[in-house]
Amino acid sequence: MGQSMLILLQTTAAFFLALLFLRAALHKLGDRYRFQGILADYGLVPEKALSFIAFAAPTLELATTVMLIIPSVRLVGAVLAASLLAGYAIAIAVNLARGHHLVDCGCGGAPEPISWKLVVRNAVLVGLIAPTATGLVFPIDSSLALDVTSLGIATLALLVWMTGETMLANNRRMNEDLPGPATTWSTAQ
Repeated sequence: MGQSMLILLQTTAAFFLALLFLRAALHKLGDRYRFQGILADYGLVPEKALSFIAFAAPTLELATTVMLIIPSVRLVGAVLAASLLAGYAIAIAVNLARGHHLVDCGCGGAPEPISWKLVVRNAVLVGLIAPTATGLVFPIDSSLALDVTSLGIATLALLVWMTGETMLANNRRMNEDLPGPATTWSTAQ
């Protein structure tokens, strides 16, 4: 695989995570009180700090988004992205170890109870950004054509990601008879 292909993959991974973090941050800021409740359910943050953390976490996610987009600070953004993802995975794992399986992950998008799958998902995302975070694999380079191509691929990947999330959420609702936006098909005409 050529150097330019590696740079394309690295840039696309950074843009994909930037879009994921942007989506998550906007979701959390859009309903800070709900996110604060989710944080309380995790039981890892003192009650007095819940409001601050409910604001600080999405603010860090927005900063990560910006840094992942700007080549000169992409390395810092990648380290922050990996740290946030690892921290979220640890918070989920701690709660699962405690037997708390009904906590909403707070990831953005449809409500989703925490699971080991989310821990693995975050580990995979850390692996995706690890080459950028280490800065050792290949130099960060940028051009307009590369950035536009990477953003297009990353946007398509995000749409596929969101479609998969929706399909899984609807499948869970249909299999568990949970209320929500799952489509109900009627045979009556």
